[in-house]
Order: sequence, then C-alpha cells, then structure tokens
Amino acid sequence: MRQTYQQLQQAISLDTEMITLRSWFSSFPDKRAANRSFSLPDVLMSAYAMFALKYPSLLAFETQT
Repeated sequence: MRQTYQQLQQAISLDTEMITLRSWFSSFPDKRAANRSFSLPDVLMSAYAMFALKYPSLLAFETQT
C-alpha cells in the first residue's frame, strides 16, 4: 500500500536525513594521503552544512556554531 504525502512528511526528519547523508558520504572512496586529520564524511558534512545554511565561508560557519 502506498503512503500518502502526509505519512511521508511525518516520517521524514532532519535527524534521519543527516544519518542517510552521512552513510552516503561514508560510501565514497577516500583517496587522500594517509596523514589526513579529518575523515572524508566529516569534511563532506561540513561542506553540506555550510551550503545548506548559506554561509559564505567555512570561517563564518565556525564562528556561528
């Protein structure tokens, strides 16, 4: 049985979307050097947050959080 729009809207939350996005980012191969400081999913989540929240730079994002 298909779900209605209201049922789908109630099932979607920001937490589940962030979990889905992080798991998708985790599936990307990380071809950077072995001495990296941050994991690729963390870097991509930061870039997504900056884009989604419309900050002009990572520095502006970090000063607000």
